[in-house]
Amino acid sequence: MEDVLDIKPKLTGSVEAFKEKLSIPTEFKEEPVIVEPEPIVETPQIEEIEDVSLGKKILSAEMLQSETNIGLSMIDFTQQNILRFSVNVKRKRKLLTTFGENSVERADILADGGIPKEEMTDTDKAILKVQKKVDDVVKDLPFTDEECKVLRPLLEKWIIANNGKLPENFFAYLGLIQIFGGRLLNVIMI
Repeated sequence: MEDVLDIKPKLTGSVEAFKEKLSIPTEFKEEPVIVEPEPIVETPQIEEIEDVSLGKKILSAEMLQSETNIGLSMIDFTQQNILRFSVNVKRKRKLLTTFGENSVERADILADGGIPKEEMTDTDKAILKVQKKVDDVVKDLPFTDEECKVLRPLLEKWIIANNGKLPENFFAYLGLIQIFGGRLLNVIMI
């Protein structure tokens, strides 16, 4: 108990000494720099959405649009990767079963324009036709504007319900779906 009482005066003394050192004037004093505020430039509203009150937090239209765009992009990215993978597996299967060994490599050469049309055989033309169908499917994988219009309000409601942000586990769900989807497609394609 006595040790505790002995420490207090030492601490008080050291604080007093520190205050004294701070009160000593320095030789160099800098002039304060006055920064004039930049003029406020109004940004045009992208879309007329009323601000949504979330308790103490206000979710602006720009914030809602930004979070929604991120969510839509991630969902689109995930579905494209899963479907592109399955299309590629189906392409290889179709080429191998229809045209036999080395047809996948031949399709890659034909798709890259490695063989002039005049030198193509009927089999080459048939392989190229399969490759064109695959390319058309892959080209149509990204969400269209109409699909985004359908998904946007649903995602906005979800973001508003989660206090203005995508849920923390949103990206974990997408990652799991992507991994699980790829494995599921491997099993289905056996």
